[in-house]
Amino acid sequence: MIKTYLRFSLVGVLNTLIDFLTFAILFYVLSLNTEIAQIISYLAGTVNSYVWNKCWTFQSNKQSSGNWLEMIRFILISLTALLFSLLILIVLENAHVWVWTSKGIATMTGMAVNFLGMKIWVFSTDEECKYEKS
Repeated sequence: MIKTYLRFSLVGVLNTLIDFLTFAILFYVLSLNTEIAQIISYLAGTVNSYVWNKCWTFQSNKQSSGNWLEMIRFILISLTALLFSLLILIVLENAHVWVWTSKGIATMTGMAVNFLGMKIWVFSTDEECKYEKS
């Protein structure tokens, strides 16, 4: 579990960098509102997240029929995390919290939902145990 969490954290750092850089460009350069910038930047990080988490973090090797179910679950968990992060962002924005503080708290909330969902539901297999022991 510790190796999986560390891998997830490293992938999370990469995804967060992609997310924050995209958010900054959309918010400051293109002047999009925070909600639209959050949705687009989150999706940019999510695209990167699927490949890294499937192949490296959780080392899932499901066959093609299982891949579709895994991908659907990944999308559902990602959308759930996006909704949580948007809710946090909107609440904090309405409370007049600085945009980067709001973005950071929303991102951490989304990462927690993502990790739990991926660990428990998306990439959960009996085969996972053999990777944990290596």
